[in-house]
Amino acid sequence: MRTKAGQDETDELSQTIAQPICPPFDASGPYVGGSATLDALRGMPGHGLIALSGHSGIFFGSEKQGDSSWINEHKLPWRHNGGQELYWTSESVNCSRFLDHNSSCKKDKDCDKGSTCLIIGNDGSGECMNPTQADLMRANVVMGPVSYGIVPAFVDHYAGGSLPDSLVYMGSCGSLWNGSMAMAFLGAGADSFAGYTGPVSEEYAQHVGKSFFKGLISEQKTVHEAICYSEDPEHAGTLFTLAGNKSLALNLAGIINADFEKSSMQGWNLAGDARQVTSFCGSNAPQGKYMGLVSSGLGFTDILGEFSQRFCIPEGTQTMTFSWRYYSAELETTCGNDKYQDLWQIHFQREGAPPFEIKTCTVDDMCWSELAVCGPDFVKGGCKPPSDCPCGSCYATHPESTPYKVETACAFEGETVMATEFVQETVNVSALAGVGPVTLTFRVSDQGQATNDTAVLIDNIQFK
Repeated sequence: MRTKAGQDETDELSQTIAQPICPPFDASGPYVGGSATLDALRGMPGHGLIALSGHSGIFFGSEKQGDSSWINEHKLPWRHNGGQELYWTSESVNCSRFLDHNSSCKKDKDCDKGSTCLIIGNDGSGECMNPTQADLMRANVVMGPVSYGIVPAFVDHYAGGSLPDSLVYMGSCGSLWNGSMAMAFLGAGADSFAGYTGPVSEEYAQHVGKSFFKGLISEQKTVHEAICYSEDPEHAGTLFTLAGNKSLALNLAGIINADFEKSSMQGWNLAGDARQVTSFCGSNAPQGKYMGLVSSGLGFTDILGEFSQRFCIPEGTQTMTFSWRYYSAELETTCGNDKYQDLWQIHFQREGAPPFEIKTCTVDDMCWSELAVCGPDFVKGGCKPPSDCPCGSCYATHPESTPYKVETACAFEGETVMATEFVQETVNVSALAGVGPVTLTFRVSDQGQATNDTAVLIDNIQFK
């Protein structure tokens, strides 16, 4: 994010991470000028590298770093009692968007610009809420003469615990003056924070900032090796320095959080009903405490669930092994019925190449037996060989497959659910090893009756 005009050290960073390099970076932004808003900063959770540049300063205290008289006098709910390190956004103050009465809603579009619909009723009803207005009331955000600024409490509120092992760079004046902003980010799980101890010239910040990012990404150094601990020649006493772990590096090889044990599905991009669970329908993870879940609905969406990750498969890798368990309200009695064909897929995507399919399975493909209609004729019996019925290719032919059982521990939208046991599968991915970034996607999508849902558990992904 860059709030000031012109180019700075974050421009080169944006260009570098946009290239097909290993390890790859799945970037949000850059947010430049008018797009450097409070909403953009509210999207920080889950990111491994956060780079901010612009204007900041020390407010709400005297120049003495530990002076808390102003904060105590005004009884503000801030954890740090000294002056607050404040970062200015580019979002203009607009009091006309503040709400002076409650408005009912069901979707964001029912609310005025700047407000969102907060669902509070079991029937999906909600009330319009202006998040900036709420942040001002909580003292997470302050109003300046022109734009809004964030204080450390903003980071506490929005990023608490959601930045595990992250690196934060703040290229602005006094961003590491008394450590109030750094401590908020480190308290949210970040591993390292790089900033400036006082007023900083643009020339100095660009020089040492660019060198820092080059060392981290192009030369794969640790933050301690990459940083230039030096003084701004135009501002005596201003240093570029670090807080937190000095051994942090960004040269992560391979997939991140392949066992889903890190909080909030760290490393994965989520869409629809995709989440981390400890148990589902009475089933626990086959390995560790957590597993990933994707479904075609289950109350979160009527369309799909998907999680994906962009990474590089190390050269010499031969196989990918993973465990899965399939649940559906469309088994077994809907086999052969085109109206009930929820689709679950696993595939790799490489830029400029066709998808590398691992699994593409309809309900028919997952059937074990033709309890309804499978193929042009009704033939009672199994899809498992020697049957010549075309269904069952994704499950019945698998060496670990067993007949489906009714899963009594749950129901989808009131419908009976049938499930496989956990199946461990190994596939050859040698063609993708050492070729650059690829995106691995797990998806379940609705292909017919939205009330008949399908879900898949995934765990313990390994590359060997």
